[in-house]
Amino acid sequence: MKKKDYARALADLDQSIDAQPTISGYVVRRSTAPRRREDAALAMADYRQARDLKVGGTLEASAQAIAKSRLGPICAPQVLRACR
Repeated sequence: MKKKDYARALADLDQSIDAQPTISGYVVRRSTAPRRREDAALAMADYRQARDLKVGGTLEASAQAIAKSRLGPICAPQVLRACR
């Protein structure tokens, strides 16, 4: 893969998530992709999805902790409704 080929990376992550939707690490990685960062609603949806997945191991627990920490500042009381 060519470096900085973000569209391809995002497509690969989408394919990985489709194949294994319970791997929170894939979802967290997708949320940090440049196109996701430009669209806060998509990034938040990915963080919520990762936060809500059942943790199956240390790596998933770590990814879920990242998602929760990134949702925390976003989910201030004035925007809490958007975080549910």
